[in-house]
Amino acid sequence: LVLGGPDKRYLVRAAAGPPIKTAQLREVIEGLDMVRRLFDREADNHHAEALLLSQLAAAALRQGGILRRVTAQSALDNVLTSAEEAAAALSASQVIPSSGGGGSSGGTHWAGGATNHESAFLPVCRVCLALWALAPACSPLTVSPGVLARVAALDASMAAVELGPMVKAMWGAAKSALAEAGIAGAGGVIAEAAVGAGVGAGVSVGVEEVVDDAFDDAFAHLDPCFLLQ
Repeated sequence: LVLGGPDKRYLVRAAAGPPIKTAQLREVIEGLDMVRRLFDREADNHHAEALLLSQLAAAALRQGGILRRVTAQSALDNVLTSAEEAAAALSASQVIPSSGGGGSSGGTHWAGGATNHESAFLPVCRVCLALWALAPACSPLTVSPGVLARVAALDASMAAVELGPMVKAMWGAAKSALAEAGIAGAGGVIAEAAVGAGVGAGVSVGVEEVVDDAFDDAFAHLDPCFLLQ
């Protein structure tokens, strides 16, 4: 089944959400009341309808046969741009000057970082979900080594910020899928450009679990479409 242009664009938009802009997301993060008090009302459930719709669209894209490679690669390029913008906003939010007058810098004070708040969780989670969904249709990525270099740089940016456990797992699934797409048709060897950019160190290849030793077991095997399980 190969869908028409509008249908394909809808699926990609539904999976990835609106394009992310660094300034806008940073403004949202900076506007959050990041300091939680003991008896504060718990944040609303951020596994809401928007994420369910994204997972439905991502599951459809992941099945394959819907997007031609050239269309998928164009969509992947756009979603990578959103992911890069998101990473820049998260990085900037960790060095917001303190208002205490001491000139020191402090990060967000939300437990687990800004992505544990629904305002930042949803856009970042959706772009990770879309990258995971689009990667197989873009295989092999070795025809576009620049994409692998971007993934490596993005992985370094994500590693430098505090990610909530679920967003961390979603990014892990995305980069694993991108790594698999990067070695397809290349004899199991990542493109030289990707290795030079550090993908070998930052993006696991042929590894199902993208977790570190301290990663909570509850998220070690998280299905990116977990709401559909």
